[in-house]
Amino acid sequence: MSTQALEPPPTLGPGLARLIRLLDEAGGPLPLSELVRLLGSSTVSLLELEPFIRFDPDRYADNPIRRTAAFELSCMCWEPGQSSPAHDHRGSACCVRVMQGVLTNISYGQSPAPHAGRPAELCVGGLLAMQDTQTHRLANRRPPGDRLITLHAYSPPLIPADDRVVPIPGEDR
Repeated sequence: MSTQALEPPPTLGPGLARLIRLLDEAGGPLPLSELVRLLGSSTVSLLELEPFIRFDPDRYADNPIRRTAAFELSCMCWEPGQSSPAHDHRGSACCVRVMQGVLTNISYGQSPAPHAGRPAELCVGGLLAMQDTQTHRLANRRPPGDRLITLHAYSPPLIPADDRVVPIPGEDR
C-alpha cells in the first residue's frame, strides 16, 4: 500500500485566524449585517491570503479557506476579462471584500424581465453585501496584468453554483 504525503494546512496569519474564529464563534448562520461588520473590521492582509491565491487562465478561481455548517469563506482570483455568470445566493447572505484590484459588480433588476443595472466598481478595501435573492454578476474588467483578488463570506454556505445561475435574456454566461 502506498502512502501519499499530505500538505499540512497553511499557517494562518493573525487577521485571518481572528476572522475565522469570530465566524466560528457565531455558532450558526450569520445575518448579512454581521458578515459586513466582520469583513469590514477585519485586518486580513493580502499576504495572509497567499496560501489561497491561485489563478486559473480559463475562469475565475474559487479557492476555499473554510466551510462549516454556518458559513463559507473563500478567496477568489480573477484574471482580467473574467467574470461570474449572473447568479443569486439562494438561501445565503454574501459579503465580498476587495483585497487587490478593482471589482465590477453588475446588479440585475426584475421588472418586468431581468435587466442589468449600472456597473459599480469597488477598489481595495471596498465591501459588497448581497442578500440571498439579489441577482448580480462579478467581473474583472481591468486591462491585461491587473489581477483581482476578493475575499468572500457566505452564511449559511452556498448551495452548488450551477443551481444559483440565473439566465438573463440576451446575455452570455
